[in-house]
Amino acid sequence: MTTKLNDEDGQALILALAFLVFFGLVIAAMLGFATTNLLATQRLGEDRAARYAADSAMDGAIQYARTPGGTPSGLSAGAYGAVPCITFSYTDPAGVAATVTCKSLANPTDLDRKVQFTASVGTVPKIQATVLFHDSTSGSGPPAVDVLSWTVCQINGACP
Repeated sequence: MTTKLNDEDGQALILALAFLVFFGLVIAAMLGFATTNLLATQRLGEDRAARYAADSAMDGAIQYARTPGGTPSGLSAGAYGAVPCITFSYTDPAGVAATVTCKSLANPTDLDRKVQFTASVGTVPKIQATVLFHDSTSGSGPPAVDVLSWTVCQINGACP
C-alpha cells in the first residue's frame, strides 16, 4: 500500500469533525446568552410587578390622605402635629404587597398640607412622591391635590 501526498482519503472526516466542534462551541455560547436573557427577563418582570404594586399603593394612600381625621390624633394625614402620619398597605391581585409611609413637610402656619409619601415593597423603597393638599380651599368636600414630585427610586432603593 502506497500513500500519496495529495491523497484525499480522510479529509472529509477532518472537515466534518471541525464543523461539529465549531457549531458545538457556537451553540454552547448561544445557550449561555439565552440563559442570561431568560434570567434578566424574569428579574425585570419581578421589578415591574413591584413598581406597579407600589404605584397603586401610592395612589390609594394619596386618596386615603384626602379624608379628614384619618390619623389616631384625629388630624388629617400629614397635617402638622398629626402623629403618626399614616401607613397604608396594598396587595395587588398577583399577591405583591406594598406599604406606603408618609412624613409631614408642613409648618404650623401652613394652611395646606405638604406630605412626602414613600411606597416600598418589602423593605425596598420603589416610589417617592411629594403632595400638596389644598385644605384651605376644600370647603366641605375632600381637598384638591397637587402632586409636586413623583420619583421612581433606583433598583437598590435609593430615592434621589
